[in-house]
Amino acid sequence: MTSASDFRSYGQNETLISSIRNIIKDYPFESIFKEFLQNADDAGAKKFHVIVDDRSHPNNSLFCDGMKEWQGPAILIFNDAIFNESDFDSLMRIRIGGKQDDDTKIGKHGLGFNSCYHFTDVPSFISGDSIAFLDPQEKYLPMRNGFPQRGIIGPFPRNGIFDSPERDQFVPFEGIEGINFRSTFNGTLFRIPLRRRSSKISDRVFSINEVLDLFVKIKSNVTSQFLFLRNIEKIEVSHIFAATSFKMVSLWNATVNGLDEGTRNKRKHIVNGDVRIFRMEVELIDISNDVQNDQWVIVTGAQDDPRDSELQRYARQYRLRVLGGVAALLKSKKYNKSEIQNDSKESNESKESKEGTLSNRPLIRQQRNSLFGSLTVHPVPSKFGIPKLSNSPNLPILVNNKQENVKSSDFKGRLFSTFPLPDTTCLSVHLNGTWAQGSDRARLLIEKDDDLPDMDHQKLNWNRHILLEFLPSLHCKLLEEIIKLQNDKKLDFKNCISKFWPFPFASHNFPKYVFRYGCKVLHCMLESNIIFQSINQDHYYQHFRKVYFSDDENNRVDILFKCLSIDNIENFYKLLRNNWDAIGTNREPLKLMIRRLPIWPVRSNSPMTNRKLGYAPVSIGYVLPKEFKMYRTRSDKIFLAITDETDVNILKDLDANLYKISDYVFNDVDLPEESDDNYVNFLDSVLENATSGFGQITRDLKFPNAFTKELMHISELFNYDNIVFRTVFGGNSHVFLHHNLVKHKAKLSTIGFNDKLSSDVFHRCALKIEEFQKKKNPPMDIRQRGFILVDHFYKNVNKYQIEEFDRIPFVPITKSLDHPYNNYYNYPKKLGCFNDIILPQYKSVAWSQKTLFAEDIIPPPTVLEKYPSFGKPDGITVYKWLAEKCSKENLRLKDHIEIYEPLFLNLCKSQDPFDTDNWFSAGNLVLNAEPGEDKYINSRLAKHYAMLKSTGVKEIKVPNFKVQNTNTTDQTLGDIYKELLRLADDYELGHLKDLMELLLSRTVTRTNIRDMEDKAKDLNASQLKEYCTNFITDNEYF
Repeated sequence: MTSASDFRSYGQNETLISSIRNIIKDYPFESIFKEFLQNADDAGAKKFHVIVDDRSHPNNSLFCDGMKEWQGPAILIFNDAIFNESDFDSLMRIRIGGKQDDDTKIGKHGLGFNSCYHFTDVPSFISGDSIAFLDPQEKYLPMRNGFPQRGIIGPFPRNGIFDSPERDQFVPFEGIEGINFRSTFNGTLFRIPLRRRSSKISDRVFSINEVLDLFVKIKSNVTSQFLFLRNIEKIEVSHIFAATSFKMVSLWNATVNGLDEGTRNKRKHIVNGDVRIFRMEVELIDISNDVQNDQWVIVTGAQDDPRDSELQRYARQYRLRVLGGVAALLKSKKYNKSEIQNDSKESNESKESKEGTLSNRPLIRQQRNSLFGSLTVHPVPSKFGIPKLSNSPNLPILVNNKQENVKSSDFKGRLFSTFPLPDTTCLSVHLNGTWAQGSDRARLLIEKDDDLPDMDHQKLNWNRHILLEFLPSLHCKLLEEIIKLQNDKKLDFKNCISKFWPFPFASHNFPKYVFRYGCKVLHCMLESNIIFQSINQDHYYQHFRKVYFSDDENNRVDILFKCLSIDNIENFYKLLRNNWDAIGTNREPLKLMIRRLPIWPVRSNSPMTNRKLGYAPVSIGYVLPKEFKMYRTRSDKIFLAITDETDVNILKDLDANLYKISDYVFNDVDLPEESDDNYVNFLDSVLENATSGFGQITRDLKFPNAFTKELMHISELFNYDNIVFRTVFGGNSHVFLHHNLVKHKAKLSTIGFNDKLSSDVFHRCALKIEEFQKKKNPPMDIRQRGFILVDHFYKNVNKYQIEEFDRIPFVPITKSLDHPYNNYYNYPKKLGCFNDIILPQYKSVAWSQKTLFAEDIIPPPTVLEKYPSFGKPDGITVYKWLAEKCSKENLRLKDHIEIYEPLFLNLCKSQDPFDTDNWFSAGNLVLNAEPGEDKYINSRLAKHYAMLKSTGVKEIKVPNFKVQNTNTTDQTLGDIYKELLRLADDYELGHLKDLMELLLSRTVTRTNIRDMEDKAKDLNASQLKEYCTNFITDNEYF
């Protein structure tokens, strides 16, 4: 059976050494300075002194032999406050400390002292009447009752140490800051002997030069270390050289000058809801007598618990209080005290020798490279081992060593948690707050991150409350004070609002939250009555109408922005672009403010050179598409510039007036009387960007042509890239659209632009060629113009109806004909009409009365297939002309044509003139042939008797013989038949015979002549027989 006696001790445990090792992992070794400084300030000390002691002390009379290792070089840290009992106790409580219940103390975590373990394993200190030694490893201090000790504390000797059995243990303290071991020490002195080899606490071993270099570098920003401390007024770093005699040299010291009790109380005490404003002058002097004098104005304050219940719980849980401050550097001057004294002495001597010739003001001999960038460090003897002091990268660059204001571009504001944090804001001020952070006060959460754990979200919300809800009002109070100082002529510069404008330069690298912070400060400024009661004309810049300001003299935005430089305004716009996303979703309050600020660039355009305006508020501006190019306007509207989609998105979020191009064109553009480059660019932009109302926009606009300044309706303009248009109208014609606009041909075609040929456009081209031909001096290439148009018709024959343009003379014709047609071919024009031109194969048909297609534009089969009658003559006009020529001029056509060439249109079989069966040769035609005969000539052709005879057409002649009729009465055929009936009744056959012979003679033709001759013989009809004989004789060639 198991009993309690069977169990042994077991449980989780963290050794002291492990705790210290873990703590110093979070504390960089550089933090030792500020950790001890903050403890001194919390203790109420006014003086803080760090001494790098390079000495090695005797080790004959120590607590024990183990302490011999710690008698070498050390860091001594002094402050003039004495530990009380609770301070001694808190130092022993790792991770708890003694300041947990005091939310005004800087260090509440009990961790800062442990930063000394970066350098040592056995720290010690004297305070008041007590001296203490610590040994976390229980390795070096003497045993007590057989057990090792982690530390010892007790009174130090009061009668000096000469007779003390542990005399050498106290020697390192003697003479430091007045320690004599005879009276109470009014302060606290820590001794941190340097580790000589690695240990369980740390592997790091520091040399004396590394320590010196560390504290020399601290000097670079030491003046700002005072800003948010409550009590410290002097900080000094000294060096005790490794010499046999005691020799301590001050490397540098910084002092707060001229503090009165009122200012001390403002620094020390902070009451909720109370704002403290005070000025502070800090002077830094180094070993070379280089001096830096900085003058600051500081605002501090405290706030009751946040209204947010979660933040209240967080503050109570971690004993946090809403505290903070803002500090601005008003002036920084640098000089070398020795040189000024020498210059003053030389000046006085010169004045005595040359009275009145020189001013007694200190002279600046030359600029030298020194610790501060303008002076030379006086050399220190090398035997002292002082490392070379490097230039300070963070201090303002000043022009001379008397005095010069710090350049705003060189000052970079930081976040402080009493001391500077790594976070750079690049503002013109430093911001201090009780931030929620890691134990080393170096990790700060402000940027929003949804992936953070819940604990970090609480820290984030706390920090954002301080930054965005608390500090902006303090910042505003600071600016109120600075404006007052300028008005009271207590500043050496003007335009203080511009100088301390609460926004960084956009070119700097700063966290996103800084812009939102600046907006919060700006909002407070606009709400501050004190600021606007204090601003006067002395604060204004001369903007020369580059910034839009309203006519309202009480407009606070206008008043404030008149105090800003153009650089400030331009920078704000850049910041807005770069940080808009960081503002977050709750933008409404900021949107209302930003809309009113005259920070948005105004669009400029060369036609509007008379306008100097550069910036205007979004609330009064209009926004056109970002690529749209403007033209001169007749209205007073202000149009905002757009660089890219970022601008577009911001302007949309700010509810900017997005202006339609159509409204702009109709309401604002001052349309020109003639074209210019800006107008072309404007039209190009309209066509590129306009969507809705495009047709309405462009219908009312006139467009430039390619070669003149004349503006024309779009329907009058053609595409130069179209070979037909370019040829028809000529390469330099004013009818071509400007070449920069041709790329929009698809859009322009919808409103009448002549991009391609249609029936209407083809007709216009034909008329244009006709117009050219009518000129006194037609273009030399007019035939080519006609050719290109005809060629287009041939290739696109199915698009057109030839009847629409067949009477317009634009078709190239044959220039001349061969013999004999050339005798009568006289056409001075080079172009003819489709309906009056025939194909070359019909040359002989047309003789010379029809023009022929030029050889290079003979219609292809596709055209002839669609238009079968194309290029074929009708003959009538030609026949009339030929008949006249034959009768009057005895023209013998048969000498010029072939007898069997089908040149004559003889509509017999059908009425289709294009039926080849209706075309006959002269040899196939017979005059006076009867209808139905194969050589019959219709009446329309037969009337051209002279022409037909001239070509050799045969003729049927009627015999010059008449059949006698015994009855000379002029009777009709009906009368003859009646007479025949009557004769038949009376049987008078002789008279009937005569009538029969007469009638039959009229029916004699070429085809029945032989039958008729035989019948006359049979009937013994002598008259008819004689008629037939004569017919045969007269027409014997048939």
